[in-house]
Formats: sequence, C-alpha cells, structure tokens
Amino acid sequence: MTNPESNQILEYLQQFQRSVEARFDGVDARFDRLEKQVDARFNAIEARLDKLEARMATLETRMDQLEARMAKLEARMAKLETRMDKLEARMDKLEARMDKLEARMTGLEARLCTVELRLDHVEARLAGFDARFDRVDARFVSIAAQFESVHLRFDKVDAQFVVVDTRFGQMDQRFVRIDVEFKTVHARFEAVTVHFDERLVSVRQELVGHMEMIHGELFGRVSDLEKPPRGGRGGAALTN
Repeated sequence: MTNPESNQILEYLQQFQRSVEARFDGVDARFDRLEKQVDARFNAIEARLDKLEARMATLETRMDQLEARMAKLEARMAKLETRMDKLEARMDKLEARMDKLEARMTGLEARLCTVELRLDHVEARLAGFDARFDRVDARFVSIAAQFESVHLRFDKVDAQFVVVDTRFGQMDQRFVRIDVEFKTVHARFEAVTVHFDERLVSVRQELVGHMEMIHGELFGRVSDLEKPPRGGRGGAALTN
C-alpha cells in the first residue's frame, strides 16, 4: 500500500471518528435537554401536588371545625334535654301540688256541706231565739269573711298558674325556634358534605388526567429517543 492511499485511509478514519463524536455529542445534548425538561415537569408536578396537599389540609381543617361545631350543638342539645327533664320534674311537682290542692278543696267542700247542715240545724233551732240568732248571724259573717279570704287566696293561686302557663308557652316557642335553627344547620352541613365530595372527585379526576398526560408525553419522548437517527444510513454508506 502506497503512502497516499494510507494517508487517505487515515484521513477518512479521522473524519469518521469526528462525525461519530459529533453525533454522540448531539445525543448527549439531547439527553441533557430532555433531563432538564423532565426535571422541570416533575418540579411543576410536585408544586401542584404541594398545592393540592395544602388545599386538602385546609379542607380537613374546615371539616374539623364543622365537627367541633356539631359537638357544641350536641352539647347544647344535651343541656336542653337536661333542662327539659328538670322542667318535667317541676311539672310533676306542680301536678302533685295541684292534687293536694284538689284534695284540700274536696275537704273544704265536705266541711262546707257539714257547715251547711249545721246551719240548717241552727236555723231550725233559732226560730224562737232572736237574740241567739243575732250572735249566730255574727258568727256566720265571720265565716263568710274567712271564706272570702280563702277565695282571695285561691285567686292568687290561679294568677300564679296563669303566669306559669305563660312562661311555658314562651318556652315552647323558643324550642320551636331552636328546632328550626338545628334543621337549618343540618341542611347546611349536608350541602357542605356534598360539595366537598364533588370537589374531591373533581380533584382526583384532574390528577389522574394530568398523570396520564405526563405518562403519554414521557412515553412519546422515550420512543423518539429509541428510534434510529435520520443520518444513520449516510454513516453506514460512508463506512462501506
């Protein structure tokens, strides 16, 4: 082999080596750019996941607050039930007192019947005793005064019962308002729960869609890198 031919072969080999190195440099540059793009996309995904976690933490905090409010409402309802039990106990006591008053009224009526019988007997005996009748009449005036005092005392008792009935009516109205407010709070809690479930489903769907899109893009990029370069045939021909 002559020197010119060997020089040409060496020159050809050097050119081939430089072209191969240039292609490897291009491939390294493409891998560097791809790695930077992937890192940037993963950083963006991590940032969005951090935001989603922060939103979920906020939602959990709001749910804890709602649970605390419901616990307060339950405590208030328990207090109301306790007060109702006390009121029922007081009503039982009032009914017992009313029973006693009725028994006393029955006794008074019986005594009045006895007094009336005695008055009839006295009137029969006072037919011929005018002086004694005057004294008996004075005694009857005293008895009438005592009866009037008794009636006044019963009127006071009736007035007190009217006041008690009025206060119970006010309490019934307050319980009706409390029941309406509790139903309103329950309805708002149900609406918040439905809205939270819908938002959670939407967030999950968005996250799945983004992950599928990123997976598709990464799979496409990897497929593009695995394909043979366009200049491969020229290099093979040059080698031959």
